[in-house]
Amino acid sequence: MIVATIPALIVGFLLKDVMEKLFSNPILIAALRLLITAGLLGVAEYLGSHQRKLESASWMDAIVIGFFQILAIFPGASRSGSTIAGGLLRGFDRLSAARMAFLMSAPILTAAGAYEALKVIQMPGTREFLPFLAVGFITAGVVGWFSLRWLMKFVRGHSMYLFAGYCAVVGLICLVSSLLIK
Repeated sequence: MIVATIPALIVGFLLKDVMEKLFSNPILIAALRLLITAGLLGVAEYLGSHQRKLESASWMDAIVIGFFQILAIFPGASRSGSTIAGGLLRGFDRLSAARMAFLMSAPILTAAGAYEALKVIQMPGTREFLPFLAVGFITAGVVGWFSLRWLMKFVRGHSMYLFAGYCAVVGLICLVSSLLIK
């Protein structure tokens, strides 16, 4: 997991300011993110062999999937979608690809969360909102845990085509919305 995390940490740190500027139109970014994720998952589902288990992961798998994680730094790509696609393209079965994607997220999300938390703590007046922030943090953690449990059960028995289709439809809705709002 450490090897898979290093590329995204380096690129994320180096391009942080540039990436923040690219997120100026949230609806358009959401559309691109969903459409790119749909494409990546559809291609990976089609090309992947779905034979390997997570226990067979090698250094090369970690490096390749780590480079897929870099895509999430740029507007238009989902971190979990791109890393699951990377795992599928390396021949992992759906469940193993999803497990690796979510295990890889822990260091990245922890680092990003700690960085943003430090920025929030330094803002004036934050102390009075800490109880509300704590409730939000705990709620997000509980909902995230239940969501991951559901997703892992889903990928065990379903192809990524269904999720890719969902992303494509919602992405197109967001894209049309972003064009109409201008």
